[in-house]
Amino acid sequence: MGQFLETIQELRIVQLNQDNWKLSTCTCPSWFKHYMCKHIIGIAYRECLFDEIPKESWCLTLGQVASAGRPRKMAKALAK
Repeated sequence: MGQFLETIQELRIVQLNQDNWKLSTCTCPSWFKHYMCKHIIGIAYRECLFDEIPKESWCLTLGQVASAGRPRKMAKALAK
C-alpha cells in the first residue's frame, strides 16, 4: 500500500491547452504555487507550440540534491 501511495504522489497530470499553452494546468506543487511548471513547458516544446524556451522557465528549479552529512547547527539569532 505504501508503494502505491508513493506512486500516486509522483504522478503528474498535465492538461495542455492547444490554443494558449500558458493556460495549461498540471498537478505538481510547482504549478499550484507559480501557475507554471517544467512539465507544461516540456510538453508544449515537444508539441512545437513555441520556437524557443521562454525566459520565465529559466528561474524554475529542476530539483535539488541534498548535501551529504548532518545539517549544521543553527547560529543564535541575537549573538554577536
